[in-house]
Amino acid sequence: MNRAEFQVGRRYENVKGLYEVLAIDGDSMRIRRDHGEEIDTTATMQRRILERMQLERGLLSARSGGARERAPSAYGSQFVGLRESDFSRDVTGTTWRRRESLGGSVTARLRPSRGIIESWAVYRTSMVQWAYVDHRDPEKYYLQAKLFVQLDNECLRHGLYIERSNRDEDSKHDWNRFLAWIGDDNNQSSLGETARSAGMSIYDMKAEGPSSWLLVPDGDEWRLVDGSREEDVGSLARFLGGLTPEAWVDLYISKDLEKNQAIARGSSIAEDIARTFEKLMPAYDACCGYAG
Repeated sequence: MNRAEFQVGRRYENVKGLYEVLAIDGDSMRIRRDHGEEIDTTATMQRRILERMQLERGLLSARSGGARERAPSAYGSQFVGLRESDFSRDVTGTTWRRRESLGGSVTARLRPSRGIIESWAVYRTSMVQWAYVDHRDPEKYYLQAKLFVQLDNECLRHGLYIERSNRDEDSKHDWNRFLAWIGDDNNQSSLGETARSAGMSIYDMKAEGPSSWLLVPDGDEWRLVDGSREEDVGSLARFLGGLTPEAWVDLYISKDLEKNQAIARGSSIAEDIARTFEKLMPAYDACCGYAG
């Protein structure tokens, strides 16, 4: 494996996608991601990420291109359950996101309808994301649909996560495919039944204050809950398609568990999450262009 030597002005890749190196000072680097965010990091850390990604791709290319027969034995081997200290936005010192822990434990229990699904821990974020390996595009991954688990101080969220950019030049393929899929009455009804039976809701994680909203299934339709106001929205596709194009949308179709509930489940929480993911697999497949 070649050792990465970074140069200012060149583009490289980490788990969040492509980035450009803006400045290097010793081991310190400043980089800019494709969607404009600039962060400070180190050459050592980015080198390790590159080398790990190269290794993973080598392992995946050696495996079957069909459905997974058996996950690597190391997946989930260290996971015995979530701890109180895991429930924080600060991931320093935590291990639950690793493939040897919850990340891999869920992967090993998944029965995807096609292909190979792997997990990726989001850099410096209390989140793990799962995606089809053959659909995941490092150049636009942040705009692609993915399955997710996220922890904060009080809650474990898990489900399907779809971003819609507010920039005309950004890809909206997964978002548009999802809107087309739920535009079919049978698919909307099926998703509503899935959400109702599993206790899921739909909301925009990025929206705050007066612009925030929450959708819950109500019979064959959806109900908007906005503070003290509630109203039927009818078509989910029409409601989501009507969101203002000036706003970036972080759409969560999510089952939320209180911290104590998640901890009490012990290692079984991985099975719970895998079954939730499988209930959402038709919607995720549609986002990826695999529906039908």
